[in-house]
Amino acid sequence: MKHRIILFALLMIAMPVKATDPEKRLFQRSDHSGGFGGITLSVHDGGSLVTGGEGAAIIGNFYIGGFGYGAGLGDHYSESGEKDFDVHSSVGGIMAGYFSNPAANISLCFETKIGFGEATARASLGNNIYEEYEASLIQLNPNIGVVIKPLDFLRIKIFGGYNYTGDVGLTDISNNVFNGVTFGGSIHFGKFW
Repeated sequence: MKHRIILFALLMIAMPVKATDPEKRLFQRSDHSGGFGGITLSVHDGGSLVTGGEGAAIIGNFYIGGFGYGAGLGDHYSESGEKDFDVHSSVGGIMAGYFSNPAANISLCFETKIGFGEATARASLGNNIYEEYEASLIQLNPNIGVVIKPLDFLRIKIFGGYNYTGDVGLTDISNNVFNGVTFGGSIHFGKFW
């Protein structure tokens, strides 16, 4: 019985020591600053590949910065144009987010991007003659991800989110082409902690 009490007391003492290690906590407040930049690849609802880059300044657990990316959204039919148009978009803007623990080997990331850009619809009429339409767009993309730290200067982020685009009005092509679920990953280099 005496051994069990001593073992229980040692466990109670050891547990808080392990839990106070800042690199092991899922949520840990940080007072450090830094920054990062890198590439991002994601797949838009419907299978379209989105490629781009992003970078931000880190203050504590929060970060704010910019991004830019382009996407080929495939062929979509326009009833008013009575033909298929190859649709592309390019967007850039600001992003803001929160790392649950910048020092941890695995942490959570909550992020929102607000982008401004252009959508293009292009149809071939034959012999290098094209019918083309352009429209401005505004896009909102909230997402959540898991951040993995293989090295102190490198982070790999795996995320999922949703693209919401305001009314584009691009030759009668549905806004659903621009809206939808996204999944992807990013590789960031920088000073995180």
